[in-house]
Amino acid sequence: MKINNVLYNKLCLQVEEAKEQDLTKLASGVENALNDVVDGKTDYNNGKLEAHVYENIWKIAFNILGYHDLESADIQKLDEVVISLASTVLSNIEQAIDKENEFSPHEEPVFGEKQ
Repeated sequence: MKINNVLYNKLCLQVEEAKEQDLTKLASGVENALNDVVDGKTDYNNGKLEAHVYENIWKIAFNILGYHDLESADIQKLDEVVISLASTVLSNIEQAIDKENEFSPHEEPVFGEKQ
């Protein structure tokens, strides 16, 4: 996912502030996530956002499976949990940033919609 320069720079400053306040877990988590962020604009639409969140929840699930050193897992059963978590994560984060039920400026307008 790409974010704009302004947000990227502000997040970097907040990471430094968190480090100064000894909020090491927070600083580390955001800093590591920022390492995966490419700066710039994108054509990221809602479908891509939902797919990205879903895929990343699967990565978390694989970390848990690896932690428990499992030799097998029922992916259909896990998928029920992953779908539920992805929906919850997306909804809760959008609610926290006051963007619940809003379209992204990157979303293409539907036929007849003003730009």
